[in-house]
Amino acid sequence: MTRVTRQCDCGAEFPEKTLGGMPRFACPECGRNLAAAIQDLEEPIANSNLESSTGLYRDSSYLVIDMRKYLFPNRCIVTNNPTRNRITKCVAFVPNSRTELVHLSIIVLSVVTYSFTGLVVNALFDNVNSIVLALLALTRILASTTVFFLYWMFIVHIAELHVPVSDEALHKLGRNKWLGRVLCAIGLLTGLFSFVLGLESERFFWGVLIGAPIFSLGAIWPNLSKRYIVRCTKATRHHIWLAGCSPSFLESLPNVKASSRRNSDEPQNTHERRNHVG
Repeated sequence: MTRVTRQCDCGAEFPEKTLGGMPRFACPECGRNLAAAIQDLEEPIANSNLESSTGLYRDSSYLVIDMRKYLFPNRCIVTNNPTRNRITKCVAFVPNSRTELVHLSIIVLSVVTYSFTGLVVNALFDNVNSIVLALLALTRILASTTVFFLYWMFIVHIAELHVPVSDEALHKLGRNKWLGRVLCAIGLLTGLFSFVLGLESERFFWGVLIGAPIFSLGAIWPNLSKRYIVRCTKATRHHIWLAGCSPSFLESLPNVKASSRRNSDEPQNTHERRNHVG
């Protein structure tokens, strides 16, 4: 779930909406009108020179973040418009390795596992009926899920960033969230409908085979849709390279330090980096 927070000039950070789901119109700490606070930011700081203490740098068309010390300005990284909105963005990356090779290995391993489970089920059951086919489909889904779980646990590293985004970006995220809910509902209804038809029916197999992927896609779609905001392209021990930022946002940042480029092949220290994130 995307948690949107706002920040007041008094330094207080609070959820954009109340517990009842209503939008906040005033800061809960100082009582300042939030609409007036947003109007104070009408002029984006497009030409401001952000100091190196913010930990944000420009490397061609990429945003470089020093994870030891970074602070985002009150500007949307996608549109460069002034904003006080923050969303929690988790960027995933494979450190110091060829990402394409790792992804290809995972795909090959998934295909091998998928085929192996089919051979095992065919060897155990002489009479292949709809129940066996449904069991085969569920076993293959479980095997593929296990492979990707191990991939995310032991290969992929995740950094959590509190990214400033504008109301337009939040609106697009909201639409993708509802799309994910619709896909989940379609997948669930498809599975229930096939279950009502009976376990012996061939439609049960097709219902599970079609409904399960749709439900899974709907469950992860809101997080996948966040990739249009920023995406990680490279990572070192202390720095992360992000693509997808506004060119005007990047123009206001200093160039990345040469030492960061030279050390781009340093070995990763996952625990140390995670202690500095967020």
